[in-house]
Amino acid sequence: MNAQDWCALVALKMTSHLGNIKIKKLIEAVSSPSQVFNLPKSGLLKIQGIGELTASEIQSKKWLSAAETELELAEKYGITLTSLFCENYPKRLKHIYDAPVLLYSKGNFNWNSEKVIGIVGTRKPTNYGKSVLKEIISYLNSIPNILVVSGLAYGIDIETHRACLENNITNIAVLGSGINKVYPSLHIGLANSLQKNGGLISEKRIEQSPEAKNFPERNRIIAGLCDAIIVVEAAEKSGSLITARLATEMNREVMAVPGRWLDKISQGCNQIIHEDIAHLISSPEDIENITGWNIERKKQAPKKIDKPMRPLSNKEQKVVDFLKKQPEAHIDAISQATEIPISELSSVLLQLAIDDCIQNTNNIYSLA
Repeated sequence: MNAQDWCALVALKMTSHLGNIKIKKLIEAVSSPSQVFNLPKSGLLKIQGIGELTASEIQSKKWLSAAETELELAEKYGITLTSLFCENYPKRLKHIYDAPVLLYSKGNFNWNSEKVIGIVGTRKPTNYGKSVLKEIISYLNSIPNILVVSGLAYGIDIETHRACLENNITNIAVLGSGINKVYPSLHIGLANSLQKNGGLISEKRIEQSPEAKNFPERNRIIAGLCDAIIVVEAAEKSGSLITARLATEMNREVMAVPGRWLDKISQGCNQIIHEDIAHLISSPEDIENITGWNIERKKQAPKKIDKPMRPLSNKEQKVVDFLKKQPEAHIDAISQATEIPISELSSVLLQLAIDDCIQNTNNIYSLA
């Protein structure tokens, strides 16, 4: 999009009673954001959901100057704007209902990473919840190309971001306020730190203050960005359950850490497990089993060239040592290099093959 279209898109986001779905319909009707402002009132009223007041507000173009100021702020503070109509828009988020037509971001990350997982939970975690979370993050550190998403709130969210920073895992925070109005303000320092290996995302205006209604909207973005969501401790009416249910509607995998019956802080987790909304996870390894990421890891695992269960004989060790240097070799080459006569070498090779130390393909031997 050109500068004029960016300004028009920001202005549409500022227009009263225009949500993501209506803005998308408007733009699709005329092919670009700037063209929306050239539509006659009769044309605007033909768009489903556009009434007299909204049509008049669009035609007045009163938000265009405010949009220019917003774009100047973005440039001043190094904030990137991404549109639903751009190629670099988050691919997982693009297809959800009510996908944000405009996202603000700041930091160093790739929201189209190969594997993306969200972690949410209570604002008042127990020591048990914190310990489980640390185990999860430590395990995630062993998974290549992973991005972790959370919401920068008190409790499990902020503990997730801290643990990711400690483990050098790229992680992003989705805000329910503008990027320059980090909430809670106590977390501003950490928000600045995670921009070195992660960042901040919001669909709200740069200077927009937090409001209660913004956080359920924020939760849908967390769910939409991810392949899977993990809930670590959540009470019966926790906002984390909203994220979990939204993730289920988006066909994302949902996992929850179970808790004891009488622990109120875990009743939400137990509930979504009981309702088959979430998979029960009892160890970090369950995460890869549920997502299927372990299949890829097994494919990429290097071949083992360790010794078999029994000690190798001198001749067997000579063969193995040679095949470590020469990955594939004919029996004649092995005999010459190891100085073992072929009459003896055949039985040595057979025993190594039985022990799964080597393999034979068309009389060419290699380590298994």
